[in-house]
Amino acid sequence: MATIKAEVTGIKTLLRKLKKLSPKQSQEILVKSLQDCAKLVQDNAANKQIIQQGRVAVTGPRGGTSIKQAPVHPTRLTSRRGGAGLVGSISINQSHLPASIDVGTKLKYGRVHELGLGRYPKRPFLKPGVEAVEDRFPAIFMKHWRRIARV
Repeated sequence: MATIKAEVTGIKTLLRKLKKLSPKQSQEILVKSLQDCAKLVQDNAANKQIIQQGRVAVTGPRGGTSIKQAPVHPTRLTSRRGGAGLVGSISINQSHLPASIDVGTKLKYGRVHELGLGRYPKRPFLKPGVEAVEDRFPAIFMKHWRRIARV
């Protein structure tokens, strides 16, 4: 779960402006902000946290060259299928809006990689995806608040 940290200055002015919002405006700010934050997490997890590897040319002992799969990274998750598989399965579940939004995968091995279960080492991609973009969350909420509340 992601948390948002914000330092509030001018609390009296802020409270006065927040009280002017209708419930509909408050919900719209929250929903649009959560959707934008989730898109950032989804993009980062799929495109930055998972290493996209393809095939590499390998020179054999007799000097011949062959094409083989790139080696698996020791600590980070790798994808050798392009946008297919786990990378393509990272999606946003909006069914809990306006209370919350989820970013994840329905593939069973996504959990195995994220948590490191059984004989598989931990190779998280969702948690680092959140951590990489969470500093942008407050600005997203402020953008929607300014636009919807006309602040």
